[in-house]
Amino acid sequence: MSGKLIRKVGRKITAVVLVGISLLGSGCATYKTMSPDLIQSAPPIRKGESLVENPTDYSKLTWQEAIEHVRTPEQAQDYLDRHFEYDKDEEEGFSLRLFNVGSKGESFKYNHTRAKGVCLDYATSAAALLSDDGYEPLLLCMRGDVLHAVFLYRTDEGFGALGKPPSFGVCPTLDGLVKSFTLPNGGKFREYAVVDLDKNFTREEWISGDVDLQIPFMDKWRKVR
Repeated sequence: MSGKLIRKVGRKITAVVLVGISLLGSGCATYKTMSPDLIQSAPPIRKGESLVENPTDYSKLTWQEAIEHVRTPEQAQDYLDRHFEYDKDEEEGFSLRLFNVGSKGESFKYNHTRAKGVCLDYATSAAALLSDDGYEPLLLCMRGDVLHAVFLYRTDEGFGALGKPPSFGVCPTLDGLVKSFTLPNGGKFREYAVVDLDKNFTREEWISGDVDLQIPFMDKWRKVR
């Protein structure tokens, strides 16, 4: 496995958050969460496989070709860094969609074509890109005063995350990974939840369909220890 990929997280990560909104409300669907103990380790990466060589123009690939092209977390983060743009306008309109105002599809097919989004779009896109490579389609959702989401994966060395911002390397524990993220004001995330997209939607829905994924309500939050 690449030394870059398995190096320990040695610095704090400034979180780019979805939006600072209240979690109070009703009438919205709720994600079914899963126990972190059930997360499976991803298959080992062969030597040299994770390297990003000859930068790819992802805009010239179809969404199907992008999924086939990307095989490792490092390559998936390269896709996010170079193909995606963070969408401040979508962040500002996020709270409206909680109440079914102007909600729209947020599948990978949609996001690949649009090439921009908020942190949840980054996370679900990473899940789609690695969906054919033995990685579970997991979201790590965190909340303090605000919400943040990243793609979560596990290796024999620990837990890693992809998204906006990137977090290459792994932490031995999931709690440690959550603690490595900080809020813009220096605060910390107090709770987290792990979501398996395949347990909440069909794969066709969240990869190529028309489904509103922008719902931050969870059936259970875990306290950071």
